[in-house]
Amino acid sequence: MSDENQGRDEFPMDIGDIQSKMSEVDDFHERPTGSEPSDIRSQLKGDSDTSSGLGEALNEHREQASLSINNEALISLLSDVGTGLWRMQKTMIDRETGLPNDEMRRPYRHLSALLDSLQERGIEIRDHTGERVPDSGIYGLKVITYEPKEELQNEVVTETVKPTIILGNKIVQMGEVIVGIPKASEEIDEEE
Repeated sequence: MSDENQGRDEFPMDIGDIQSKMSEVDDFHERPTGSEPSDIRSQLKGDSDTSSGLGEALNEHREQASLSINNEALISLLSDVGTGLWRMQKTMIDRETGLPNDEMRRPYRHLSALLDSLQERGIEIRDHTGERVPDSGIYGLKVITYEPKEELQNEVVTETVKPTIILGNKIVQMGEVIVGIPKASEEIDEEE
C-alpha cells in the first residue's frame, strides 16, 4: 500500500461527505471558543492529505465540545454535591452548641472528612448565616426575601437557603439568602 492511499484507508469518506458531517456536528454541538468551523478549515489549508487532516480536525472539534459539556456537567455535579453535603452538615449539628448531635457523631466524622477533602482541593462551601450586610449592599448573593426583625440594628443574613460554592477563585454557585432588616418602630412613625 502506498503512503498516499494510506490516509484514505483510515478515513474512507470523501471531502464532500466530511464537510456534510461537519455541518451536522456544527448544528448539534455548541462550539467552544476558538473552534469555529472556519478556524478548523483554515488549519487544514496546505495539508497534503486533506481528508486525513479534516478527519483529525473533526475529531479534535468533537473532543473539545465533549470537554465543554463534561465541564458543565462536573460544575453542576459539584454544586449539587456541595449543597447536599452542606445540608447534611446543618442537620447533624445542634444549633445551640455548634457540635454534632450525640447520635450523629460517627457519621459527622465521615462528613467532616469529605468537607475537609473538598477544601484541600480548593473547593469552598460558604454559609452566610449571621454575616452583616455591608452598607453598599449584597454582591454575589441572591436575596430571596427581606424580613423585618425588631432585634436587628443592621441588615444581617438570617438564613442561608443555598451556600455559595467557590472553586479556586471562581464562584460556581451563587448563594441564596434571606436578609433580616431592622424593623422601624411605630413610635418614630407616630411622632412624625
